[in-house]
Amino acid sequence: MKKILISSQPYSDGERHYVQINRNYAEAVRMAGAIPFIAPYTGLIGVTELVDIADAVILTGGHDVNPLVYGEELQKGILGISNERDAFDIKLVDEAIKAKKPILGICRGMQLINAYLGGTLYQDIYKANVAKLEHVNFDTIGSGAHYITIKEHSFLHKATGLKKMLVNTEHHQAVKDIAEGFKVTAKSSDGIVEAMEDASRNIYLVQFHPEAMAVNNIGEAINIFKEFIKLQ
Repeated sequence: MKKILISSQPYSDGERHYVQINRNYAEAVRMAGAIPFIAPYTGLIGVTELVDIADAVILTGGHDVNPLVYGEELQKGILGISNERDAFDIKLVDEAIKAKKPILGICRGMQLINAYLGGTLYQDIYKANVAKLEHVNFDTIGSGAHYITIKEHSFLHKATGLKKMLVNTEHHQAVKDIAEGFKVTAKSSDGIVEAMEDASRNIYLVQFHPEAMAVNNIGEAINIFKEFIKLQ
């Protein structure tokens, strides 16, 4: 069975320090027929070896990406960044690209990869007045909130067989300028980028959370993980 490395999120209660992932990521990988294992944040030493063990890498959701990654200053009211996580996830991306391992970026993972590889983000899609739909609704995480339109012949289309898909939504940041080498493969009706890919580097990105939908048996979400696991 293939081994899928899943990025983690550092956090602290003020006295003790932890790393965590939402269990849905691991469950979705297991349901798709692979073995999940976690990349714990312990600094940057050992990341190369973690990627070497893996057949593919998933970058998960969580903290906002620090806008310094894409050359902007932090806007007023933007909270919840983690510089240590940005550095760790960037190292994961670097090592996976060098090792030619497939990468799946989910929500923050999509944003971080786009920002690091030369794109930019909307620091807040509502303050930028680009979002008309509700994109921050935790109640939809196991079901759905809005539809996306999927381009034919894309990874997402191949995985799901769908041109229109109901997805959940849990983000206030989104891709603005597209990093070189990527093409947009899905959007919401208000124009928010919901999926991108760079097939030449085996990088596939989604803004929604297919892991939660997969675990809750919603639609074709599990097939995204099945198709990802097939990649070489």
